[in-house]
Amino acid sequence: MGGYERAYGRAAAALPLLVALDLSPEHPVRTSCAPPWRPRAGAVGADMHYALEFGVVVSGSMHRNHGAGWFRVGVGQAWATASLEAHHWRVGRNMQYVVFQFLPFLLDRLPILSGLDLTAPFRLPLRRNVIGHGRQFCRSLAEAARGLLPKYQDAVLPGETFMDMLRILHPISTCVLQHSEPATPGVDSLSSHSVAPAVERVQRTADRIVSVDEAAEACHMARRTFCRSFRTTMGISFGEFALRWRLVCAAHSLKSSDEPVKAIAHQFGFHGASHLHRMFHARYGISPTQYRTSSRVAEL
Repeated sequence: MGGYERAYGRAAAALPLLVALDLSPEHPVRTSCAPPWRPRAGAVGADMHYALEFGVVVSGSMHRNHGAGWFRVGVGQAWATASLEAHHWRVGRNMQYVVFQFLPFLLDRLPILSGLDLTAPFRLPLRRNVIGHGRQFCRSLAEAARGLLPKYQDAVLPGETFMDMLRILHPISTCVLQHSEPATPGVDSLSSHSVAPAVERVQRTADRIVSVDEAAEACHMARRTFCRSFRTTMGISFGEFALRWRLVCAAHSLKSSDEPVKAIAHQFGFHGASHLHRMFHARYGISPTQYRTSSRVAEL
């Protein structure tokens, strides 16, 4: 087990945030053949999670917004979201898709197994472009994803889930590398870097702000070296990562509890309801109250 896998296991035990995705170092992949909250046609969903995500539309269509405007994803086309990347979606009628969510440390293993850079879909500059070029590609990808629909109505062994994910991610990555220019630095693995203690510190102390100096000290690095290493590894600055993590915690609490917004704000290190509102709206595009309402309506 790599350093990050151990760190994630301890953090998950201390802060059961990701139970909604049922992810752990032992079961790091989740597959779904329906929208996470099963929203009504036309309903808008919003989320931001630590897991990486990619999906393929099998029938119908959906619209997505990853922070650079809405775009349409049709049959046989795919999308990808990076870790802690806020995203919104609007599902059309009679729409089906297959989606995979997995913990970032798997990026250590995937390129080795496939011989291809499978981090490419998660490194698209704004991830605005739909992944899918040409009728033959879209037809082939849709058929591959459609074959998984009946399979994931029942329990599937973790090993099968991993291999199914690889079969779908491989052509998506090939398409990105052939038709796009993934941004660099890439989404590097955490277990081969020394920033894992900083990630663990943030995950274990979501009730307060972890300073850059504290995180650098935890990693035994000088401040400047730490900041550079963290951005290279995670693709975002440490400050932005820590803020997004606290926002994810707040969002989880908004969905799963009836605590007042003010109480949730203080619980996760925000100065008050207005501070949480500003930060939440800037990344989710809606207010905490709207998020709570929409998530519960979507579950009906």
